[in-house]
Amino acid sequence: MRIKDYIEMFENLLVTEEGLSPELEISQALQGSPKTPMLFEWNGKKILGNLWADRGRIACALGVEKKDVGRALLDAVENPEPFEIIDKGIFTEKLGSIDEIPILRFFVEDAGRYVTSGIVSAEYEGMNNISYHRMLVRDEHLVARLVEGRHTDRMYREALKNGEELKIAIIIGAPLEVMIAGATSIEYGKSELEIASALHKKVHGIPLKVVYIEGIPVPAESEYVIVGRITERVEDEGPFVDITGTLDHVRKQPVIEMDEIYSAPDPIYHTILPGSYEHFLMMGLPREATIYREVSKIADIADLTLTPGGCSWLHGVISIRKSSEDDGKKVIEAAFRGHGSMKRLIVVDDDIDIHNPEDVEWALATRFQAKRDMIVMHERGSSLDPSIYDDGKMDKWGLDATKPLGKEGFDRLIGR
Repeated sequence: MRIKDYIEMFENLLVTEEGLSPELEISQALQGSPKTPMLFEWNGKKILGNLWADRGRIACALGVEKKDVGRALLDAVENPEPFEIIDKGIFTEKLGSIDEIPILRFFVEDAGRYVTSGIVSAEYEGMNNISYHRMLVRDEHLVARLVEGRHTDRMYREALKNGEELKIAIIIGAPLEVMIAGATSIEYGKSELEIASALHKKVHGIPLKVVYIEGIPVPAESEYVIVGRITERVEDEGPFVDITGTLDHVRKQPVIEMDEIYSAPDPIYHTILPGSYEHFLMMGLPREATIYREVSKIADIADLTLTPGGCSWLHGVISIRKSSEDDGKKVIEAAFRGHGSMKRLIVVDDDIDIHNPEDVEWALATRFQAKRDMIVMHERGSSLDPSIYDDGKMDKWGLDATKPLGKEGFDRLIGR
């Protein structure tokens, strides 16, 4: 599906604004209505934000219940489907400059305009990878934040060793299935596009259609495509207001030289507001799938979520159907294996609504004692947490707020 098709799906929720500038003003409007999909028109260009800022909209577009989004992704990861290669995509119009794309500057503190929804597709030595990388616009080139050790960075380092630049395609305005697959972490050599194709086939009954450009696979229904090379040159990237709403520091990062820029007819530029619900869900949902995979090996899961208060990255809650007394603690250990960047996890029984913070707090108030029910670990954590120790480790804590088996007095009798 094209972005315009998703807009039609949720048009009763959509707010349209005209005349706001991509220089801070659109960002301010998105922040003011953080869960509302908003379509902006500026100088003849269309810009969309907050589209996937609600779990219910994602579930609707995938044809599943809200609680089953992570499971649907996990099923696609475990059962990938080949994509269909076609000759031509919808992005047939050639642009003369990056300035023809209405890229936003989000915050005064940012180093400049940033592409935040760009998915980089790279293929090297027979391996393909698609993944998100924020990109700072600098004159006629981009500076990409490549997270060290990730697959794109690995391909890039291999290319440099061989005296080459890494050829890439930057995809902006991709189908939802591609957006979610692009945020997954899988074994090197496996294809995220085949995960996207499995999701696409489940939803639409047909595999994902893909076009090859300069040897790089690109989803056919992409609004903008930038073909280029990650070079050996580096420049300052940052500062940038990241997912936690705090300022990420300046680093030396690789320069992307752009060779060709394409757009679909009447393109819609989909942007992701940093530190927003859309940012949370696009990053967090794939980790919910990996948590589910590990926890389901040892417990019966009722529901799980990475909470927006923890940026859908650092804090999680899981409800289980408890069958043995140590299930809660086993779940804690398994969940941290499933998502190594998580900082805090609460485990509750299946009578607790994990999407209601008051329900979760009630379980802590009536079923939890810190000395008995808390596990603390000191392990490597997420660099997105500004409070992390200098050695890259963090204190992770799991809270078992499940009621003891076979004991009375723990059931909530009000509001049954």
